[in-house]
Amino acid sequence: MEEALLILGLYVAFALMPIRISAGEIFVVLRFDDYGGDVVTEFDQKLIQACETHGIPVTIGVVPFMSKGDVENPATTGEIPLGEKKVNLLTNLVRRGKVEIAQHGYSHRTRNAHYTSEFDGLPVGEQVEKIAKGKKYLEDAFKVPITTFIPPWNRYDTNTIVALQTLGFKSLSGGTRSPALASAGLKVLPSTCELGELKRVIQYAQNRPERDNIVVAIFHAYDFVEVDAARGKLDYSDLEEIFEWLARLPDVKTRTISEMTSAADYLSMRTFANHRRNWFVCRLLPPFLVAPENHLYREDAATKKIYGWNLIKAAGWYLLIGAGVTTGGRLTARLCLSTRPLRGVITKRTFMFLCTSLVLLTMLYGCRHLNGSYREFTIGVVGLGVLLSIWTLPDSVFGRSGTAKPRSC
Repeated sequence: MEEALLILGLYVAFALMPIRISAGEIFVVLRFDDYGGDVVTEFDQKLIQACETHGIPVTIGVVPFMSKGDVENPATTGEIPLGEKKVNLLTNLVRRGKVEIAQHGYSHRTRNAHYTSEFDGLPVGEQVEKIAKGKKYLEDAFKVPITTFIPPWNRYDTNTIVALQTLGFKSLSGGTRSPALASAGLKVLPSTCELGELKRVIQYAQNRPERDNIVVAIFHAYDFVEVDAARGKLDYSDLEEIFEWLARLPDVKTRTISEMTSAADYLSMRTFANHRRNWFVCRLLPPFLVAPENHLYREDAATKKIYGWNLIKAAGWYLLIGAGVTTGGRLTARLCLSTRPLRGVITKRTFMFLCTSLVLLTMLYGCRHLNGSYREFTIGVVGLGVLLSIWTLPDSVFGRSGTAKPRSC
């Protein structure tokens, strides 16, 4: 009898212990965004059914007052409060701890047609007012405290961080480009990959010797072809398969954002800033050079090693491109200028002017979005390589110089 009571006591103590992250574990967070409006969709039902069937928890970014019409049009007016049917669909799983309600902005309507963001650039006072109104609405609807904030389009500014701290939020989940505020006490756990990439990232993590990794997979309804045939890359059977696969993995534990941020002390703004620096370098790399390890969220020491290796890869990649383009450009120019009809016809000055103008116009057009992608950086390096190959051509290649020769008497 005493042994049975002892075993029971140990079991209860273990069950009541908070989650602790230790080496050899892989934690997966599923983050579903854009849940809002007053109509329960087929995808909503599919997602909830998968959660209930396989016992996989999900953090759902809920929009308190979804914008009517196009959310990417700042001129759109009117909001749709989260409907009772949408609330009731989640209530049971919320009570059982299988769904975390995170606030996903206020109306999800952008303030700028050219840069989609609901809060970036808004004064602190206005952000506090909007976020507080949405927070109260969700807390009244679900009867639970809302402690996690997910900004629409993963975009916010430092004013947003101040507003969230003022309102008592504990966790922030944005993206890889989101700003960091070192002095903030908020825990940060950004999305690290899309749902379609989750299997590849987990399989990579399973083969690592030290597996203290967190993966945050983000997905939307429009990622599925049944909802949006143009943008969708997955279908409903993929959703069911992923949930079933996660439930079968013995070394993978699924958690919500708030569960992870309350368990891991290192999920701070400083850690996020270090990851953000590494992700910036990753954006300069072509996809085939971005290893799955960059989709894992971990402590600072491991991130610094990956960051150094990515810097080496980026430097090697662009030096290779620059050297190749410069060498190829010089050979091509020599070949073209040594044959008719250009041989001895075009001057060096004219050739350099025409080529430089064409290259600069191409670079300006190719980098017009200024989004810091590897495509834009590659275009810039290729353009500089072409210019270098042109500017270093000797006068002898042109057959005559760009200036008129003086007449002999």
